[in-house]
Amino acid sequence: MKIKCQFTSSKRNASSSNVEKVIDHSAVMGHGSYTNLQMMLYIEKIPKVVPRADKEFPFRNVYISYKIYGSNEGVRTDVRWRTNTPYIDHKMVIPISQDHMQKMDVLPFILEVWDKDEISADQLVGIVNIGLGSVPRALVDPETQEINYEFLKTNQYPLLICDDIMPIKDLGDEEKGQVQIVLAIGTPVQLNKFETRIKERRDRYSENYDIKGRAHTRHE
Repeated sequence: MKIKCQFTSSKRNASSSNVEKVIDHSAVMGHGSYTNLQMMLYIEKIPKVVPRADKEFPFRNVYISYKIYGSNEGVRTDVRWRTNTPYIDHKMVIPISQDHMQKMDVLPFILEVWDKDEISADQLVGIVNIGLGSVPRALVDPETQEINYEFLKTNQYPLLICDDIMPIKDLGDEEKGQVQIVLAIGTPVQLNKFETRIKERRDRYSENYDIKGRAHTRHE
């Protein structure tokens, strides 16, 4: 059985947009039955990241990697070259199983922020830890342990887990930067309605900045 996880980007190159990533169901944790819920991750931008120690080459080549929740399937964003304020613009929609819901109390969503080295090994800048404990508390009936779809029906938009600037911390718990993230769970209909918010953000950003986070020059 195959499961489709949609990856989209607003990049102008048509060949790189609206790509569907297919993962094998056997790789997904728990082999549980899939629900009508999906998780949407949108990584908007990194407002700041600690520059390299090399003063002659302080700018990083930033990308973010993570695993599809509940599987060993890895995903990596495009590299943003020579910038410490990159616009990432990465969106992924992931199917959610009953087993995933049961593990969200203890298993967070982890993002890794990397600096691509053109000569030697890439450097891990830090990680972003997004707790998911609020999801089962909001969506799972404590008596039956089933998903409360009646709760979902009363809401037009998905359950918003995170819509904030999150810290990027190294393994010593020292902050190395920040990343703007949206993470939500809901039905496909709810997530489609939420897409409007993402599109507005993309349009607003592209009007003012490039992918390196540099403001467009205004000509009078």
